[in-house]
Amino acid sequence: MRLPINIIKLRIFPMKSEETSTTPAVYDVPIDFNERFMSFTDTPKQISASIYGDGVKTNEYNAKDGGELTLNIQRVSGEERVKLYGETAEEDGSVSMGSNDLIPYAAVIFTVENDDGTIDIRKYPKIKLTEQPESVEQKGANGIKYSTTSFKGNYQFLLDKKKARYILEDIDPTTDEGKKKIEDWYADGNPFSQKSSS
Repeated sequence: MRLPINIIKLRIFPMKSEETSTTPAVYDVPIDFNERFMSFTDTPKQISASIYGDGVKTNEYNAKDGGELTLNIQRVSGEERVKLYGETAEEDGSVSMGSNDLIPYAAVIFTVENDDGTIDIRKYPKIKLTEQPESVEQKGANGIKYSTTSFKGNYQFLLDKKKARYILEDIDPTTDEGKKKIEDWYADGNPFSQKSSS
């Protein structure tokens, strides 16, 4: 039985223009958070309803409704805040948060390493990442305290494909075929054809 043991290679593609029911989204230049990527939590959501007749439950409806993704990282730069949160780069080199900032959708891709040497790739093509509390502690006498922050967002279904999350499992990253799959999955924020994802 293979077990996940590590996470690597976090890439986020801010969305330049949103998808429509007939055209795919267009993504900007990606941001890599590789060495700063600490952990993630994926919480799928579902909707449910029950039907009653004569006071007795006669049927139950359950369906998936996207989910919530939390990415814990060490630091977000000013340039990254502009791309991910819609903040403004000022002339003096600072970055300002304004009342008119609009957070764009993004695509998130990262890799989970397994104890048998294989990897799994997870892709979320439509998510709005919001800034979470940032914690910075005073350096202690016995060592260094590191600051941490996180992104959190609800991943949603694409309009055209009606899909919210893709997971490709058991890739051997040492083979040519495995390397090609990894390259294809990380090349763009958009989902891919059945041929390239198989």
